Amino acid sequence: MRHESMRSTLRITKALSDIQRVRILMMLRTGELCVCQIIAVLGLAPSTVSKHLSILSAAGLVDSRKDGRWAYFRLPQGAALKAVKPVLKWLREALKGDDSVVKDARDLEAALMCPPKSLSERQRKRSRQPVASVALATGWRAGQKLCLPHDVAAPGGMIGASNFFELSVAVAISLFGASSPVVLATIVGVLVEVPVMLHLVKIANRTTRWFPAARSM
Repeated sequence: MRHESMRSTLRITKALSDIQRVRILMMLRTGELCVCQIIAVLGLAPSTVSKHLSILSAAGLVDSRKDGRWAYFRLPQGAALKAVKPVLKWLREALKGDDSVVKDARDLEAALMCPPKSLSERQRKRSRQPVASVALATGWRAGQKLCLPHDVAAPGGMIGASNFFELSVAVAISLFGASSPVVLATIVGVLVEVPVMLHLVKIANRTTRWFPAARSM
């Protein structure tokens, strides 16, 4: 029992050792929040925010639940709250009037006015399209270096860009486990692959002149 108390204390102190996790705790004072709302205020990548939330959850400082495709977090309730209530009270008193906390509260008000679905779609497009574009550009450049025709280089770049989405799901499962809200968010993110890839196809069709003509069989 004594050792478990020590481990629990260390998990809590670790969770409080990062400014982003403290900001999350201060935001949750207003009540339950969707992950996308937290991401909107912090301005960080979804995977980074999910990692912070996992650490807070392991420390018993937050509770989570799923509602369909959405993951929600809140401060502990009932008996769980009793264990961490002194810590949360100390944070509120120590950071009362802090500039960053006040700014986060204003930003959160704005985020709460936007439906979670709209926030989530906006964040996924912002975070995934640039990476897919980089993967596509890398394949393009390799095709040019190898003097490949457009009908070979273009599909190669598309395959590389598309695999990014599946890879993100595999990485999320290996890091956080199949039941983690992180995996749910990543799987839902794959739904934006189709419009992103169609946009990249449009770009690809404009680059035919950059490649040597296809050889006739």
